[in-house]
Amino acid sequence: MSWINTGPSWELILLSPFVDSRGSLKKVLLQSRLDSDICEAYLLFTNPGAIRGNHYHRTTLEYFFVVQGTGAIALQGPGEEAPRVMEVSAEDNLLLKVPPGTAHAFKN
Repeated sequence: MSWINTGPSWELILLSPFVDSRGSLKKVLLQSRLDSDICEAYLLFTNPGAIRGNHYHRTTLEYFFVVQGTGAIALQGPGEEAPRVMEVSAEDNLLLKVPPGTAHAFKN
């Protein structure tokens, strides 16, 4: 696993899946990469064309992972003039870490 720092306030963490004849296994959350205790976990499915998020949290640190398909992610850290938009797919094996104060939106 390695870290890809791609924004002033957020991180993309590259996952290294284990693959064999049965399929694949991706370690998404490891205690060593968590900044705090996890209080909640969600599995979210978004319909084609739908937008989710488009907000920020004052105190909540969140992690996001694309399970299937591809989606657009927009991120805007505190003090940034405009959001950064990127396309991420399940095959990219990336975990997105979004700290408090960073606006985030997702589109399928």
